[in-house]
Amino acid sequence: TAKRLGILHAPAVTGFDTKNGYHVPIIGGAVVPKEASDLLEDAFAAETQMKIEKETQKRKQRILRNWATLVSLCLVNARVQEEYGVADGRHEKENLTKNRKRKKKRKVE
Repeated sequence: TAKRLGILHAPAVTGFDTKNGYHVPIIGGAVVPKEASDLLEDAFAAETQMKIEKETQKRKQRILRNWATLVSLCLVNARVQEEYGVADGRHEKENLTKNRKRKKKRKVE
């Protein structure tokens, strides 16, 4: 954010990590002049708020899309049930299984 606003800054080293036997600095922020800190904090807060709003909007769109899919599938399921009397084929499978068992019993006898 500081770079985008054109504020003089330097990367802040917040710790060190070890990778492949070497110590690597962990950069976690920026050091800015005291005079620019208020401007940077305000810009950061505004940017954070925009990100939250964008994520909320995406989540709402996903929820609406999921509901639309659910309603569509329910309508299709109802139409299939009305036309054929079978919603998902379970009844047919159960009947086929029962018929196979009956045929096997007849052959054994």
